[in-house]
Amino acid sequence: MVTIGLYYEVYEDKRVLFEQKFQEVLKAMEGLKGHRNSDLYRKVDDPGSYAILSEWDSQADFTAFIT
Repeated sequence: MVTIGLYYEVYEDKRVLFEQKFQEVLKAMEGLKGHRNSDLYRKVDDPGSYAILSEWDSQADFTAFIT
């Protein structure tokens, strides 16, 4: 298993949209080969700072996804 971290700084007026789009993408990824789980985190003391942590069966599965 491999865990991938993606980090984002989101403008204040785009945060709700960013969170909504994350949910849409997560739903679209259901059943995707090798994808185990993805979670969205927001930094408590900096609400515009987000992290998405995704678990994949392998680096190859993640690479296939981003390709």
